[in-house]
Amino acid sequence: TRMTNQIRGMHQANKNSRDASNLLATSEAGLNNISDLLAQMRELSVQAATDTLNDTDRDSIDLEFQSLKNELSRIANVTEHNGMNVLNGTYQTDGEFGVWRIQIGADNDANSQHEISIMNATDVGLGIDGENVLTVDEARTAVTALDNAIDEVNLERSYIGSEQNKLQFTMSNLTSTINSIETARSHIEDVDYAAEMSELSKNQILVQSSTAMLAQANMVSQNILQLLGN
Repeated sequence: TRMTNQIRGMHQANKNSRDASNLLATSEAGLNNISDLLAQMRELSVQAATDTLNDTDRDSIDLEFQSLKNELSRIANVTEHNGMNVLNGTYQTDGEFGVWRIQIGADNDANSQHEISIMNATDVGLGIDGENVLTVDEARTAVTALDNAIDEVNLERSYIGSEQNKLQFTMSNLTSTINSIETARSHIEDVDYAAEMSELSKNQILVQSSTAMLAQANMVSQNILQLLGN
């Protein structure tokens, strides 16, 4: 029935929403690690942005700086959900596969569909791939670049939190709607059952009446035959 199909579709939409929420949780965990790395890189940039260090000191700081940057990109490139990379920009509006399209309803309409886009959190995506701290000027430039990157990541994490809240609301609403439709369907089925039982009882009465009338007619016929025989 239409109600049954609607319920099944909503159950699947609920699963889709839960899966999308898990994807966002994976992205958030990866961005949390990247945020920590950016903070460490900024600290190193500030440390290197002074003339009191010699070249050997600055080379040592830059070595650690580049190592952190490489680790940042590694995390962005290996953070996956269900075999799909979530932090290397693959699923952005202008990414290789575009945005994630999530079916969050049982129908083919705008209210049943939702899109999610996750940032490119690699060093290239954050605009820090060319940064180093080998000189005072380069270290100060790196501070600015890292501030911008940190702002981008914080903004993305806020966006992810907002999307997770939307999906939680969607799942709650779907569950309530499913329960309402199931209750309505059960009521309709009960009414149908009662109507069918009433019809069955009526038919049984008619059959019993017909049987009784037939038996009575047979008895009358037998009495007449007996009288005629006499």
